[in-house]
Amino acid sequence: MENNLLQLIEKWKKETKTDDQVFEYERMLRFLYEKEILKKLPKKYYDIDLINVPEKIKDFVTRKDKNKKLFIHGAVGTGKTYLAYGIKALMEVSANKLNIDDFVFINIPELLLEPASLDIKKYYQTRNKRKVIVLDDLSVEKQSEWNIHRLYVLINGIYENDHFLIITSNSNPQQLSERVGDRITSRILENSTIIKTEGKDKRIL
Repeated sequence: MENNLLQLIEKWKKETKTDDQVFEYERMLRFLYEKEILKKLPKKYYDIDLINVPEKIKDFVTRKDKNKKLFIHGAVGTGKTYLAYGIKALMEVSANKLNIDDFVFINIPELLLEPASLDIKKYYQTRNKRKVIVLDDLSVEKQSEWNIHRLYVLINGIYENDHFLIITSNSNPQQLSERVGDRITSRILENSTIIKTEGKDKRIL
């Protein structure tokens, strides 16, 4: 861990990061490992690599990047949900003073399988006290008009209340617009940092 941190600091210095930002990310990582924050995550995410995450994520969690939304997209199995859980862990030890109760993870395919009787507005209202909302696996396929309406109600509530929002999706921005429409897509992408994950499906390597 110590060697990895030293390598990270040297790497960031070469990229002309400020000393304050280097120190903040190092502090976050040390605290995260000392307090075993990763043990609060689902077991399969304990081994997430937080040294080699994309620079945009480091900027987001240290708040150099002032955007409050992250849109993480890429092919199946390229680590999008891993990154989302890693961001959650990092934000718990950031200067934002967040804790585990400030986060809610919503798996979109599971939500859309809920009965039509589920009131999405009430569903959101029971969660709107959370500061960070993660929408996992958005727009795997083209949605029905009814599901698009349900998504709109949820995302518009998040949009109007200015939560931190992290979204993972197999769809790139253009595909997202085709599958869920422009109203939803514009609310997601406005002032959003976009990250594309690369590589082969890690689940079958």
